[in-house]
Amino acid sequence: MPARSLPWAPLLMVLLVVNLGCGTNKPSNAIKVSGVVTLEGVPLEGAKVTYYSSSGDSPPFGVTDSKGRFELTTFDLKNLKEIDGALAGEYKVTVEMPSPAGRSPAEQMEAEHMKGRTKGAQKAKEKEVPVLHANYTDASKTPLKQTVPPRGAVELKLTKSGT
Repeated sequence: MPARSLPWAPLLMVLLVVNLGCGTNKPSNAIKVSGVVTLEGVPLEGAKVTYYSSSGDSPPFGVTDSKGRFELTTFDLKNLKEIDGALAGEYKVTVEMPSPAGRSPAEQMEAEHMKGRTKGAQKAKEKEVPVLHANYTDASKTPLKQTVPPRGAVELKLTKSGT
């Protein structure tokens, strides 16, 4: 019997591939969103910007470049693909700075302690990433809110006080 079923194998593979590909070309409702993040008027590089909706859908996110610019991307869990933009609606926005080099808090404290022992400590301190207020990193406390589609340019103007 195995000899009889062998000719059907290529046909089954083709049907499987065609079936899996059917849902990937559907148009998206996503709206392209981009903006700029500044801290005390200075562009913030390397910050993760996340938009949280009350619906609990996958949150759109982006990472800022050297000029503080970001573009949102949403990971579509239904089709398992990234979509440029965000769905229309109201969002709470968080902004987070990753720890340098992915260090744990303990490793970060040790690195800062060691910096103080070097001659270039002052120069290194000037290049450190500014610490964001905790309000900006917590969706339940953030003062940042955005509507998609935005009315005008998206500007997230952060302050050290977190307001």
